[in-house]
Amino acid sequence: MPSTPPARSSRPILRPLLALAATLLAVLGPAATLAQPDKSGKGLDLFALAGAPADPVTVSVEPSRDTVRPGSRLALAVTLDHQPGWHSHTSDPNPPASWDFDAIPTVVTVSGPEGLLQGRVQWPEEHTITADLGGTGTPEPYAVYEGAATAFVPLQIPADATGTIELDVSVGYQACDDTTCDRPQNDTFTVTITIDPNAPETPAVVTPPFDQFDAAAGYATLASAAAPSGTDTPADPAAAGGTDGNEFAAAATRGLVAVGLLAAVGGFVLNLTPCVLPVIPIKVMTLVKHGGESRARTIGLGVWMALGVVAFWIAIGIPMAFISKSLDPSRLLFGNWWVTLAIGVVIAFLGVGIMGLFAINLPKAVYAVNPKADSPHGSFLFGVMTAILGLPCFGFVAGGLLAGAATMSALQIMTVFGGLGVGMALPYLVLAAFPQLLNRIPRTGPASELVKQVMGLLMFAGAAFFIAVGLNTLIRERPWLASNMSWWAVALFVAIAGAWLALRTFQISAKPLPRVFFTAVATVGTVAFGWIAADFTALAKADYVSRAPAGHSDEYTAGAWNEYTPARLEKALADGKVVMVDFTADWCINCKAYKRLVLDRDPVLSRTQTQDVVVFEADTTSKTDPANDLMEELGITGIPQLAIYGPGLDQPLLSNNASAAEVLRRLNLAAGTEPAASASR
Repeated sequence: MPSTPPARSSRPILRPLLALAATLLAVLGPAATLAQPDKSGKGLDLFALAGAPADPVTVSVEPSRDTVRPGSRLALAVTLDHQPGWHSHTSDPNPPASWDFDAIPTVVTVSGPEGLLQGRVQWPEEHTITADLGGTGTPEPYAVYEGAATAFVPLQIPADATGTIELDVSVGYQACDDTTCDRPQNDTFTVTITIDPNAPETPAVVTPPFDQFDAAAGYATLASAAAPSGTDTPADPAAAGGTDGNEFAAAATRGLVAVGLLAAVGGFVLNLTPCVLPVIPIKVMTLVKHGGESRARTIGLGVWMALGVVAFWIAIGIPMAFISKSLDPSRLLFGNWWVTLAIGVVIAFLGVGIMGLFAINLPKAVYAVNPKADSPHGSFLFGVMTAILGLPCFGFVAGGLLAGAATMSALQIMTVFGGLGVGMALPYLVLAAFPQLLNRIPRTGPASELVKQVMGLLMFAGAAFFIAVGLNTLIRERPWLASNMSWWAVALFVAIAGAWLALRTFQISAKPLPRVFFTAVATVGTVAFGWIAADFTALAKADYVSRAPAGHSDEYTAGAWNEYTPARLEKALADGKVVMVDFTADWCINCKAYKRLVLDRDPVLSRTQTQDVVVFEADTTSKTDPANDLMEELGITGIPQLAIYGPGLDQPLLSNNASAAEVLRRLNLAAGTEPAASASR
C-alpha cells in the first residue's frame, strides 16, 4: 500500500447545531463515570493518586488507499487508542436504567465533495465491564470501547472526481477511567485522496487495520447511502433514523427539522406586518389576471412567485453560511465576551427599530422596479421584489438573524432562512390556487402594528441572552467589574440619553446656539459618568490586585467553605491543616448534587466544620480560573473530583463520587487519625 500522508488534526469548537446537544450531554455526562473491576484483587479504590495521562484517548484516521480511480471504493479507519484503564462509550450506549444518566455516544461524521457516497459504519468490538455508576450498590454490566478500537467508514469516490479531494472527518467521544469521565471531545481531521485514472482497482495487499474490515458487507451499504455531500453528514446512515445508529445524530436531525418548521412559522407571521399584508391581495390578483381563464397557469405563476420569495431569503443566508463554513464564527464567539456582547447590542438596536424608533427606507429606484408576472421568469422576479419591498418592516428581523447566525452552522443557517422563505411564500401559493380566499384576508391596522411590536420584544429577549452571556464572561475574566456594573449601566444610559438629546436637537432646531449648547450638555454628561465608572473600576481593580498576592488572598477560614486560590491552599498546608478541595463548575449539575447530598451533610459536614479542616471550592467554569492549573498539576481530567491533603499523607488523594463514609475515612486518614490500612477498603 502506498505511504499514507498523515491526517491533519485540530481541536475544534463544536458546531452550534451539535453544540446544543453536546452541551446538554456535557451537563449530564460528568456523572457517567465508568468503573472496572480492580485486577489486583483488592477491590475498587475510589481514591487514586495524581498522574492521569494527559491524553487518555488518541484518535487517528487512515484511508485504506490514498490514490484511487474515479468512482472507486475505499474505507477510512478511525482508531480510538485508549490508554490502559481508559475506555469510551459505544456508538449506541445503553446504560442500565438504574444509573439514571445519559451516556455520550461515540460519533463519526464525514463530509467531502459532491457525489461522495458513504456506507454504514462498521463499529469496533464492544467490551463489557462491570460497574456501579448509579450508586445502587449492585454492579451491572456495561458495554464500552477500550484498547485500540477501530471503526471503518466505507466510501465511494464521485465518478467525476479529478486531481485531489479532501475528506473532513469529525470524531466525537468521551473518555472515562475507573473513577471519572473526561470532558467530551470532538477531534477533526482532513484526509487528502489523490485521483488517478490509472490507479489499481483494488489494493494489492490488505494491511492492518484493514484486515479487520468486512469489505463485502461495508461496501454493500453504499447502494442506499446516497447521503448529501458537502455537509457534515453522519457516516452511519442508520443514525439518521435513530434505529441502529447513535441517538446523537438522530437528535440533531430532529432538531434541524424543528428549526426549519419554526422558521417557516416565523416567515408566515412576517406576512402580517403592515408593509406586507395590504399588498398580498394586489400581488395575487396580478397573478390571476395574467393566468386568465387557466387555473393551472395561475397556479404555475404562483409557484414561480413563491420560488422567488424563497430565493430572496436563501440569498440573504448564503453569505453567512459561507462565512460559517469557511471561518467557523463560533471560534470567535465562545470565550470572547466582546463578540457575544456586540451581537446582543446589534439585535437590541434592530429591536428598537422594529418597535418604531427608526425605519428602514429603500431607495426610490427599488420601488420603480416592477417586473411583469406574465411568465415564469417574470413571476420569479415578481416574488423577489415582493420580498424586497417588505424589508422596511421585517428587515430588522433579517438583520437580527444575521447577527445571531454567528452561533449556527452553515446547514442550520440555510435551514432557518430557507424556512423563512417557505413560510412567507406559502400564502401566495395557496391564494393563487384558491383566489376566492382573498376575501378572508384581514385588513391592516392595529393588529399588524401589534405583530411588529411583539417581534421587537422577542428580539429584545434574544438580545438579553447574548448580552448576559457576554457580561458573565467579562466578569469572570475581570472580577473587579462585578461591584461596578451598576455604574457602567448608568454611564451607558446617560450616553444613550446624550446621543438622543443631541440628535433630536439637530432635527428640531436649525439655530447654532441650541445645537452647540445641548450637544455640549450631552457630551459633558456622557464623559462625566463614563469617568466616574472608569474611576470606580480602576479603584476596584487596584484593590483586587493588591489583595490577591497579599493579605486577602492567603487568608482562609477553618471549618468553612473558602474560595480556592493557590496562596490560600499553600498557607493552609503550611499551617498543618487537613485540606479538601472540591473541583466544580457552573455547568456540572452532578457536582452541585454531590456537594449538596454528600459534602454538605453529616457526617462529612460535621468533620469539615472542625478547626483542623479547611475546605476549598475550586471553580473551573472559566478557562482563566486558577483551579484549572491545579487540575493539570494533579492530572485531573474530569469533575466532580475531590483532592484531599493532610499531615498524614505524602501525596494528595483524589476521589470521584465517593460515599460520605469514604470521604470521612479519608479525611481522618489525612489527619493521621485513621489507620493507613483502611485506605484500601
